Amino acid sequence: MSNLMVKICGMRDPSNIELITECRPDLMGFIFVRSSSRYVANLVRPDVVRALASTLTTVGVFQNQELSEVAQIVSTYGLNVAQLHGEEDARYIQELRKHSPGVKIFKAISVRSATDVTNQNNITEVDAILFDNGSGGSGESFNWAFLSEYRGIVPFFVAGGVGTDNIVALREMGGSWPRLFGIDASSKLEDQPGIKSATKTRALIAKAKGYDT
Repeated sequence: MSNLMVKICGMRDPSNIELITECRPDLMGFIFVRSSSRYVANLVRPDVVRALASTLTTVGVFQNQELSEVAQIVSTYGLNVAQLHGEEDARYIQELRKHSPGVKIFKAISVRSATDVTNQNNITEVDAILFDNGSGGSGESFNWAFLSEYRGIVPFFVAGGVGTDNIVALREMGGSWPRLFGIDASSKLEDQPGIKSATKTRALIAKAKGYDT
């Protein structure tokens, strides 16, 4: 498996956003969950995020928030994707599509067992699934072997503890996963919460794309 899409998540500092953008990730994530240490609102102006659209895909991260609030933030920041980390169901997703036409929707799934993966085999209402360990920003991964049980048609990202130390192993495992689309990285690239290292980011992207093994 080569040329995985790379999403760098939890950005919250304008100068660091500019620095990491130069590393050329495919997607960049901004967390709008108030309880998160990487909560971005009031730290980054909407026009800064909007300006990124010509360079990469912008993703807003939400969790159990009012649909109207999510739709408003998506519009204000010109986000390309809404990534949902809570108990949002198919009806919520359907309504969000009505309020934010053209915006893609990702759904995060906490993986504790193979059942958490197989339960997604029939999901069709989202544009991508993000399989995570359930503790965002912890730097810990789940048992990736569980992903061998995925039989769905929706592409997926792998999140949770992805870094330069294990991305090659993930690519090798992912060779048998036809729907593996990309990786989501955050804490393993950080010098401090929300501040990513350009050196680590460039190294991760090179390995994810197959330029460096």
